[in-house]
Amino acid sequence: MVFLFAILLIINLIVTYKLLKDEYYEKKQKIIQLFIIWLLPILGAIVVYLFLNKEKENNKKNQYSGGIDPGYYDSGGGSSGGGD
Repeated sequence: MVFLFAILLIINLIVTYKLLKDEYYEKKQKIIQLFIIWLLPILGAIVVYLFLNKEKENNKKNQYSGGIDPGYYDSGGGSSGGGD
């Protein structure tokens, strides 16, 4: 029983540390996630940990890596071809 409590405490502390270090979430979001971690010990920690990892993957995919920006659209140089 004490061993199980120690494991739960360690898991919650690790996920809490990762959450507080993360720069993606705002303060309000972090507070809500901390309540989830500590009010739902196993499930809360797992859910928050999965969200932290998912956001990191999304940020890595969305980072601009140089070259041509895929979001840039060139309409072909100005005028629409209409008469004056």
